[in-house]
Amino acid sequence: MLGWVTVRGFGRVLKCFGFSLAVCALCLGATACNREGGSSSAPSDVHQSDTPSSPVAETANGTTADQNSPPTPIRFSGPCGVEATGGGPRPADPRGEVPFPPAGMANLGVKHPNASPVRLSTGCGGRLYVTDTRAHSLFIYEPDLTLIGELKGLQQPLGVAVDLDDRIYVGNDGRNNVEVYDQDGVKLRAIGEGIIEMPNELALDSAGNLYVADSRANLVRIFTPEGEAGPQIGSGQTDAEKLEFPVSVVVREAAAGGEKEVLVADQGRSRIAVFDEEGSFLRAYGQPVEAFSSEWKGRFVRMQALAIDSAGRLHVLDSFMSKVQVLDAGDGAFLSSYGKLGTEDGDLYVALDLVVTAGGTVLVANSGRHRVEVIHQLPELADGVK
Repeated sequence: MLGWVTVRGFGRVLKCFGFSLAVCALCLGATACNREGGSSSAPSDVHQSDTPSSPVAETANGTTADQNSPPTPIRFSGPCGVEATGGGPRPADPRGEVPFPPAGMANLGVKHPNASPVRLSTGCGGRLYVTDTRAHSLFIYEPDLTLIGELKGLQQPLGVAVDLDDRIYVGNDGRNNVEVYDQDGVKLRAIGEGIIEMPNELALDSAGNLYVADSRANLVRIFTPEGEAGPQIGSGQTDAEKLEFPVSVVVREAAAGGEKEVLVADQGRSRIAVFDEEGSFLRAYGQPVEAFSSEWKGRFVRMQALAIDSAGRLHVLDSFMSKVQVLDAGDGAFLSSYGKLGTEDGDLYVALDLVVTAGGTVLVANSGRHRVEVIHQLPELADGVK
């Protein structure tokens, strides 16, 4: 059975058709959508249970807790491999507000609810970073899911990544760049100004190179650790080399030899395209499928995000199907799947991104439910059994 944790943000209710323009373009490639809803000023809360039938009780401080069992620890891991362990619900600030940020994070006081999570990343020490296009902010959570900071003043933030020194990279769709911040919320520099069109998702390799899935430009742009523009993926002459609205990118690094493969979610063509670090096409797998078809394994309706787990398997989120397929990253062979459409805890509803931690926990930006879903993975999947 699945267990889950939920980080809820209360705010304006969105629908797609009914999400903000940036989110519509992100998940559907759309050019317009409608909005609907009210608002609330309640802070984020945390819900955790081990099975779908576990009763949940409201606690005095407004969080929720499982009555039957203690919280399941959550193991996060960043690019540096440093792992942190968090428990379940943590008591809210006694004033009824989200806690003040730790010392040194004075620029990151929390002002808005996290109501429209779009992209996720984890960093060294296990912090979770969540972009929110509605709030124009990046929210920062400790490994125990305590909301500790908000990087405000962004403009339609989409992709996010964190490097080995815990510098935060945020793709600003409204400013057409990637901005780099330290852990105190101080802006260090901007990358790709005048070049990037839509920084939908970001990835970093072990050498510090930045990969930007630039969806509107139909490219993955590569920047050096110094921020200089490097090779482009998707600008080749052959049909196989070209991309159509790439929405996600991950870097697969070999255990020996340092070879890198860049895996791209080519949403417009319903395939995963694989390139080398210079942008040369290597192979592709996946194909389109009609919605609700029973022949969906290895096929996609609206591919939205990619993640590689600690065993090297590729997790592919299909936003329309509300399902994650687990594939062999080498040849694309189907291994397993998880997730389903719904509005219960652990279900997916307009899911836009995912991260798989070292401990086999899956974090999903469940934008249709205005929260982050933290799913404890199936044991047989974590053990590598198909």
